[in-house]
Amino acid sequence: MDCDVSVNNMSAILMSEILYFCGEIDSRVRPLLYAVKRWAKEANVTHSAPGGWITNFGLSLLVIFFLQNRPVPILPSLIDALQIVGEETMPNFGVEYLTPISDLQTKASLNTESLAMLLKEFLNFLGSHPFQNKHLSVLTGKASTLEESCYPIWLQYPVEEDKNVTKNVSHSDCYELCEKARLSSKFIASNMGVKCTAPSDFPRILGISTLLKTFSKKSNEVDLNKLLLNEKNRNSNTRNRQKRT
Repeated sequence: MDCDVSVNNMSAILMSEILYFCGEIDSRVRPLLYAVKRWAKEANVTHSAPGGWITNFGLSLLVIFFLQNRPVPILPSLIDALQIVGEETMPNFGVEYLTPISDLQTKASLNTESLAMLLKEFLNFLGSHPFQNKHLSVLTGKASTLEESCYPIWLQYPVEEDKNVTKNVSHSDCYELCEKARLSSKFIASNMGVKCTAPSDFPRILGISTLLKTFSKKSNEVDLNKLLLNEKNRNSNTRNRQKRT
């Protein structure tokens, strides 16, 4: 396992605790974060080297924001649930829980969406949300309108509120991110009844191979109906071969 070792980055330690806190509220949070990161890696949305693409941390915050804004919220706004204590230079720098986790778990349990449904809906959110000129905050759990922004996505860093964690994302990479998410959401919707029995099933259900072929052409227009029809025909042919076998 690869990891980063830091001696003096207290804000990163604080963010790790915040992510841990979110994972403790509901059992679907951690596997959803993993599935989104796995999708991003398979779809060539994220990369190990720095560049104009979104990072895994940015995706994690988008997942948190998404879960805060479900019709029945799974996660609360962080400003209502947590309080930052002390300064970065002080030894007691950290967070305090303003609301007992048990109370937050009870509220989260009112949402009965499956993990597969949440993944589909997150990809749909990513592919259809009007990010342009929006300020997304996991502190408040709300999106506010910006009069003008040069960034395709403005996602607030909870520890430093005036910092945009997605400021490196280029407009072209944002377009590819949103388009791939939109198409994957359609693929998983058409395969909701299919069970994953092996790790290799995950990319197939999300149409990863088709996405990679489509976007390797650098096309600005994607024929979604044609893609889904081809995928349906392939699945039908596979089932027919299995029956004959």
